[in-house]
Amino acid sequence: MPELPEMPEFANDALRHQHQAKLTQIVENWAATRSAAEVAQELSTAGVPASTVWNVDQAARSSQVRARELLARVPHPGLGSVFLPQQPVHFSDAPRHVARPAPELGSDTEAVLAGMLHLSPDEITRLFEEGAIIAKENT
Repeated sequence: MPELPEMPEFANDALRHQHQAKLTQIVENWAATRSAAEVAQELSTAGVPASTVWNVDQAARSSQVRARELLARVPHPGLGSVFLPQQPVHFSDAPRHVARPAPELGSDTEAVLAGMLHLSPDEITRLFEEGAIIAKENT
């Protein structure tokens, strides 16, 4: 693409915008014959800021994610072992939060009713019996 700067239809931003379809086709044809890394390298060498963009899988497997311990393998009752994001900021004298999967539907119902709503065990039992709430094993 070294010829682009000399092409009169791309001499300024207004002309590039006017001829955007042609410019896009030229760039796409050029890039199609190269890997993403090659495109980024050639553009960078020519003074054009460029970089590849990772997909989620590539980012998750990167050495930086491993070094920062951004993902933790956690057991999940229904899915087996899953990866969950960790807190990205670490402090030397503070323990790290241990990632855990989201609770299963209904698994915290009794604790929430007792702890947050201050319901007694009898009140919670009555709510279950009346069908106002459903026990985990019935979901």
